[in-house]
Amino acid sequence: SLISYKKPLEGEDKELLKENAEKLQTLVSEFLSSIYQSIQHFPKELRSVLKILYGSLYMKYGSECDRYLKYFVFRHIYLPPIASPHHYGIIREGLFSENHRTSVLVSKVLNNLAINK
Repeated sequence: SLISYKKPLEGEDKELLKENAEKLQTLVSEFLSSIYQSIQHFPKELRSVLKILYGSLYMKYGSECDRYLKYFVFRHIYLPPIASPHHYGIIREGLFSENHRTSVLVSKVLNNLAINK
């Protein structure tokens, strides 16, 4: 597992938390890098649908629609496979169960970054 599940002994709390935080930060950075690199491979058909959706949203929300649409895409297209990769055939169920907590933590951090950006 990438993030430690063991309960820290007294005095180890801060060190284990720091180690887990560093691992989580590294994983989140790697996922963000992969997402940014994959943008060029975003399906043209989906881009067309999003362009139409953008036009409709722009009429109602103005320039704010850009933020809403980016959040929608990130939240509903990129995050689900990160949180549950076994549902998308990315990894097998057995491998996923070992790292479930890590996947969920990474997706939650990414979601929070998307909301606050």
